[in-house]
Amino acid sequence: MSVANNETEHYYSDKVNPKFLELLGKNEDTFGWITIEGTNINYPVLKSSEPEFYMRRGFDKSFSREGSLFADENSSIEYKKESKNIVIYGHHMVSTGTMFKQLDNFTNVNFYKKHPNIKFDTLFRDGEYKIFAVMITNSLPSQDNGNFYNYMQHDFETDEEFISWVNEAKGRSLINTTVDVVATDEILTLQTCNDSFESENSKARLIVMARRIRENESNNTDTSLAVKNPIPKYPQMWYDENSQVNPYYSVEENRTLSFDEVNNAPTSTTKKPSSTTTTTTTTTTTTTAPVTVAVNNNQSSTTSRSSTTTKKTTTKKQTTTKAPTSTTKTTALETTSASTIATTQQTTDLRDVINENE
Repeated sequence: MSVANNETEHYYSDKVNPKFLELLGKNEDTFGWITIEGTNINYPVLKSSEPEFYMRRGFDKSFSREGSLFADENSSIEYKKESKNIVIYGHHMVSTGTMFKQLDNFTNVNFYKKHPNIKFDTLFRDGEYKIFAVMITNSLPSQDNGNFYNYMQHDFETDEEFISWVNEAKGRSLINTTVDVVATDEILTLQTCNDSFESENSKARLIVMARRIRENESNNTDTSLAVKNPIPKYPQMWYDENSQVNPYYSVEENRTLSFDEVNNAPTSTTKKPSSTTTTTTTTTTTTTAPVTVAVNNNQSSTTSRSSTTTKKTTTKKQTTTKAPTSTTKTTALETTSASTIATTQQTTDLRDVINENE
C-alpha cells in the first residue's frame, strides 16, 4: 500500500489527510509515509507511546524480525508545532535488503546525483526533502574520544545553534552536496546501523539528513556540483579500523580540532634533502709489464709475478631527489558549538537498540 500524493498543491492542515484514514483504521500509531526513488524504501512510519515498540513488530503489531520504520519519541508532526528535526529509525536488513538497508546507496556520490530527494508525508502535511548530508558516525561517545554528534536533536534554542549543528553535519558528510540550509529550514534525519566499526556491542551509524523543500521552491535538486568530500570527519574508531590518522584530533593537545583548523591549515610542502653518491674506481697496475688490469670492468688478463701497485680513484656524484609537493584544498566550515557535541556518557535509548545487521 502506498499513500504517495501526486497533487500539485501539498496538503497541510490541522485535520488528518484523508489519504491516511485507511491506515489509521488499521493502526492508530500511523505517523506518516516515506518514499525514496531508486530504492525499495516505500513504507509507513509509525510512532508508539512505547519508544521501542516497533523494534520487532510489523505494521499489524505482530512479531517481525525486521520491525518497522518508526519515529523518535521526541519527533512531533502536530500542526504548526512540528519538530525542527524529525528522526526516523530503521533496521539495516542485510539478509532481505529491506527497511533502511538501501540507504547504503547514498554513500556513492553517483547514486546521490540521480536520487537527491526524499518524499515524506505525515498525517497533517505533505513534504519533500533535499538531501544535504550523508555520514558515518558513532553510537557511543567512547568510539570517538568521548565525543558524540547529536543528530537526533529535535529543537534548538537559537538560529546560531541550529546552523552550527547543520555545519557539523556537512563537515561529516561523505558528499559535498551543495544543498543550502538556512535557519528557517526543517530537517528530516534517517538512521540505520553500519558495519564500519563496532564496540561494546554497538555498531557505527549511517545517517542521511535532508531539509524540507521551501514554499515556492522547485523540487529539482541541482547535483551537477556535488562531489565526494575529500576529508569528511569520521569517529576515531573509523580511523583506527582503517589504520589512518585522524586529522581532526590533536594527540599533542589531546583535543578535537575544528573544521576551520583542519580545512584552513597551511599547504604543506615536503622536500627530501640532497643525497650524495660516492663511486670508487680501483685500478691495478703491474710495474714490470705494460699491462693494466681494470678490476672494476671484470676483464681478464695475464700478468707477471712482479709487484703490483694498486691505485684507487674516488669520485663523488651529487644527485638531488625532490619529493612531489602535496596540496590539500577543502572548504572551510563554521566551528561547531560546544552544545552540539556531547562529551558525557550517553544514556541508553534508541541509539543503542537500533543496532541490527542481518
